Amino acid sequence: MDDLPKVNLLDPREVPPEVRTRRRKRRWAALSVISGLALWQGISGGLGSVAPNETVDAFSPLALISRVGQIMVKAEKSLVGEGDDRVNILLLGMGGAGHNGPYLTDTIILSSIKPSTNRAALLSIPRDLLVDIPGYGWRKINNANAFAEADKPGSGGDAARRAVEGAFGVPVPYFVRVDFAGFRKLIDDLGGVSINVERSFSDSYFPTNDDLTQTVRFDAGLQTMDGQRALIYARSRHGSNGEGSDFARARRQQKVLLALRDKMLSAGTLTNPRKIKSIIDALSKHVATNIDFREIIRLVDLARELDSDKIVHRVLDDAPGGPLVAANYDGAFVLQPSDGTGEILKSIARSILDTRAIAGQEETPRLEIQNGTSIEGLAYRTSLTLRERGYQVVAYGNAARRDYQRSVVYDLTSGAKKKELKILADLLDAEAAATIPDWLSVSNSVRPDFLIILGKSQDSSSE
Repeated sequence: MDDLPKVNLLDPREVPPEVRTRRRKRRWAALSVISGLALWQGISGGLGSVAPNETVDAFSPLALISRVGQIMVKAEKSLVGEGDDRVNILLLGMGGAGHNGPYLTDTIILSSIKPSTNRAALLSIPRDLLVDIPGYGWRKINNANAFAEADKPGSGGDAARRAVEGAFGVPVPYFVRVDFAGFRKLIDDLGGVSINVERSFSDSYFPTNDDLTQTVRFDAGLQTMDGQRALIYARSRHGSNGEGSDFARARRQQKVLLALRDKMLSAGTLTNPRKIKSIIDALSKHVATNIDFREIIRLVDLARELDSDKIVHRVLDDAPGGPLVAANYDGAFVLQPSDGTGEILKSIARSILDTRAIAGQEETPRLEIQNGTSIEGLAYRTSLTLRERGYQVVAYGNAARRDYQRSVVYDLTSGAKKKELKILADLLDAEAAATIPDWLSVSNSVRPDFLIILGKSQDSSSE
């Protein structure tokens, strides 16, 4: 990428304070989302003809059932990608009106579903990744939505979608974009979401609405967060205790996203007319998507079948030996592929849902790998080796302690996979342990089967 055209990455384009799209179209998108959810639960066949000023009584199960009629005749439509056994949807989060850089998408997640196995993957893409944005040249990827909205209101989601397609080499036919206000209101209307905070941390530089800063704190443990609290948790990027980076923030965003999905698909939400109406109002004003009504019905059906324990989580980062490296272009901090060509990103995106069965096993074990040494890139290199052998690596990073001499494999299955534990320990020449010490935490939102702490001996054994 040394021959990249020189561009001024510090020169922002003017973005309109508010992009006005047709309210009817956006309301239809919102109604489609809720209609799909309701149809799946059997309480509704469609809300497409609901008028904006209808009372809550109009959302009662009997009233909804009366609308089934013509919608049910052709209710479901196959999603683009189902024929290839992979459906990709780009999830975008932005500040929205009233925020600095309202259309900069600081949350970018490529969500993928493999219908044949009921598996899914969430691939978090850093906002500073340098990509070729069609029509605008080499820019940070979070500019795609903003630049397009400035030139043609309503086109941002499609521009971001095409930028991700080009950088990652996979078709991305769909996008969903939400702003902060919609995020807060949606969670509040749902009655909050349950989040398991893996480790306590504080952030003394969290921005306020008047361009100042405040200190926010989170204690470890399972807790219910309202919309504002969940938004702070998802946005914080100057936290202590290993939570002070865009990459740590991306992992938290994935946790919130899954908690939101679980709450929206719960019966308590879908049988509550008032909640449904509030959600419609929130979505109609703050969400944009190109997924149509019948596709949403099919998407909800797929989401219902997903196994949360089979969701792959991946955050692209610049850890030593990882897929990205930091660089400076025209005075701006950017991230670029470590291989210099971008093929590493395409390989990750294309293979994120691939699982090769390990001989003698019914299911591929999920692993989290932590580097317990000061050897740079050891966790990443080991993750590549284990993936080649068919293991599912759901997370890797650094351990809290960096003085391990010998690797340790901790069993988190309560003895349910003794054979797999022995195979893995023998493969790594590691000690097998049935319990983890109190000070050690599992960083990933999906609990792995085994937690591996790499020791110094692993560096020579992995060569």
